[in-house]
Amino acid sequence: MHVAYYSPSWPPEGAANGIVTYVRQIRAELLRLGHEVTIISNGTAYFGDGSEMPLDWSFSVAERLLNRSAAILGRPADRLPKRGGLLAGAFAQVHQRRAIDIIEMEESFGWSRELQSRLDIPVVTRLHGPHYLTGADTKLSQRRVAAEGRAIREATALSAPSAALMDTVTKDYGCNAAWRAIISNPVTAAEPESLWRLAECDPRAFLLVGRFDRPKGADVALKAIEMVIEREPEASLTIVGPDNGLDLEDGRRAGFAEYCAARVPEHARRSINFRGVLDRAEIDGLRRRSLATLVCSRFENFPYAILEAMAVGAPVIASDSCKADLVIDRQTGWIVPTGSAEALAERMLWAIANLPNMAATGHAGWVRCRRDYATSVIVPQMVEFYESVQQGFADR
Repeated sequence: MHVAYYSPSWPPEGAANGIVTYVRQIRAELLRLGHEVTIISNGTAYFGDGSEMPLDWSFSVAERLLNRSAAILGRPADRLPKRGGLLAGAFAQVHQRRAIDIIEMEESFGWSRELQSRLDIPVVTRLHGPHYLTGADTKLSQRRVAAEGRAIREATALSAPSAALMDTVTKDYGCNAAWRAIISNPVTAAEPESLWRLAECDPRAFLLVGRFDRPKGADVALKAIEMVIEREPEASLTIVGPDNGLDLEDGRRAGFAEYCAARVPEHARRSINFRGVLDRAEIDGLRRRSLATLVCSRFENFPYAILEAMAVGAPVIASDSCKADLVIDRQTGWIVPTGSAEALAERMLWAIANLPNMAATGHAGWVRCRRDYATSVIVPQMVEFYESVQQGFADR
């Protein structure tokens, strides 16, 4: 089977994006199973054999004008819904060279609908977290929400990583998809000799993996570590991810350094280390050296920040915004109320005082990860779903 995916960035090294991580995980296992996989990203097709093909990635005059307007307004051009037609052309070029059996892509901006309307290839729309759930309400956001709604409602096939997300989205938007499936996001679980170990970590160090911004709860983590340091002066926080900034009282968006200078006391700033974007190997190393990985997001669907921590047996403290039940509270990690720095700080202090419990819970998370979310478990489910969609599409 030849499966094609769109990825916001490729190659995946250093990309701080959950969809890129998802595609990387799926691709590796599909190739191992003997399938053909092509990734389309930013004007290039990346084939499974390591070869690449430049694509005709030219915009029409109207689309160029839209892109110019987006640039003037400070909006990335590639976020415009118009890009769907461009992507359809890119997939068509690949299909002419190596026939594609099925395409999967995220629901973002309704691009999957554009592909299905222009190509005689089954397209699976994958729910990674529709934009309307984030609460954004700009004019561009409204256009995006409407486009995504149409794509989901008219999807040929629809998959989601959790039943909660599928139920919520199909109830809100409606859905006529003939094929639907609940298939978790996969991850490669570490081997036993590579797991997090209590004896090798700093028992007062915490790690936050995610963008430095409000949706990912960076402000909550900063306030929590400030509180923790008042009682545990040796505690520390490392932050990994893009610096998107947080708002100050005057409405200005400030990056990490400026925000901390304005909002975090100097004694606490000395214990906070911002590392920016790192690759997965570096992040896994930080996870193993930290007592716990924090996930403070105000909204999450099926976050790899949690899944990848569980994959190396690293203890997780997460906000209750995640609707996928990845973390079973007090069994495979700990759940705290979303947006509560006080609750997060108390759990961090509890973790410092209960090290054996941290080790047991981290291990339980890894066991569940290997059993339920390993690529060797999830990808065969995807292949079965793809085959049913492909056969049904051919027989329609």
